[in-house]
Amino acid sequence: MPAILLLLAHIAGDFYLQTRRMAEKKAQSAGTLLLHSGIYGLCILLVALCFGTPGRAALAAGIAFAAHFVIDCAKLALNRKYPERQLLWFALDQALHAAVLLALSAWLPGTSRIGAAVGAALSGAVAAVLPGTAGHERRMALAVLLYLALWTPAGVVVRLTLDAFGKQESTAGEVARVGELIGKLERAVAFTLCLLGAPASIAFVLTAKSIARFKQLEEKGFAERYLIGTLLSVSLALLCYAAYQKAV
Repeated sequence: MPAILLLLAHIAGDFYLQTRRMAEKKAQSAGTLLLHSGIYGLCILLVALCFGTPGRAALAAGIAFAAHFVIDCAKLALNRKYPERQLLWFALDQALHAAVLLALSAWLPGTSRIGAAVGAALSGAVAAVLPGTAGHERRMALAVLLYLALWTPAGVVVRLTLDAFGKQESTAGEVARVGELIGKLERAVAFTLCLLGAPASIAFVLTAKSIARFKQLEEKGFAERYLIGTLLSVSLALLCYAAYQKAV
């Protein structure tokens, strides 16, 4: 459970609490990168307090803060030097962050009094809304982690993959945002259908998406990008489901 919650804190701090402006500005501003790393460290601290003494939790957060700052510095430097390999640097960046957090999860001693109180409160709240979920907290936390990973981080993977094949020149901002939202919903629905034991129904989702883009598919360049993006998007959802099945 500590590993799952630390990874949840990672996704929250590295993606959902980092604005697009902050992501762009940190490449030129050490102060912005420090701010981002500080927010990230705070997210780790809130989780670490549930699994260790305040002193050990603070040390874990400090290690996460420093490691995040150094790893992001290295990624930004590599992006500037080798911009054509951004997908590779992103993958290495995320792998290193995950490795640090997995090491910290093994180092934290176990559920603290704060963690026990928070866990009891959350379990009671969830049980009140979803009766019969007692004893399934780990499965639910893992599902939430994977949904969050599929929503924004997986979108970054798809975008960087498509950029590696050449950026689309004439995509309006609004159209691009709509496309990103469709991809996010596609992955979330595909993962949900797998959880419900109905993976074959993913075909209906892909059919509906293709109908909406029918006219655009006549353009070869768009059709190729559409196929790559769709296959990668669904593949990531299936990989997350496979990881979920393996972990539970």
